[in-house]
Order: sequence, then C-alpha cells, then structure tokens
Amino acid sequence: MKKMEWVNVNDRLPEDDSEVLIYDSKYNCVIAVVYNSKYFEQKGFWLNENGGEYEYEYKNVTHWMSFPELPK
Repeated sequence: MKKMEWVNVNDRLPEDDSEVLIYDSKYNCVIAVVYNSKYFEQKGFWLNENGGEYEYEYKNVTHWMSFPELPK
C-alpha cells in the first residue's frame, strides 16, 4: 500500500490538471481540487471545480496530497 503524505507547497506543487487534496489553514479544512499551474501563478490561489466551473478560491493552502488509490 502506498503511504499517503502531505506535501508542503513550498517544497513542490502538483502536476498540471491533477486532482489533489489541499489543506487550507484559514478554514482548517481539506478540499478536493484540480491543480492548474498557469492560474495559480497568475492569481496566487487554488480553485475547486464543479462540472467545469470554478466555485471557490483557496488562498491559504499550505499542503497538498494525491488521492489514494481506489479499492480493488
């Protein structure tokens, strides 16, 4: 089984268009998002996507992690 670990955003960012979990320190919550480096570099925040439309901006993300593998 692959060990799941949080990655500090200062150490590394996810690959483009990858679905990841993020931790937002302001709201103390974990959210599923699709990472887009071009948007992140221009605007400085993460977005969650719902049916192709962005719903909310997360500006206080400190860590992210890949989704675990699905059960077999």
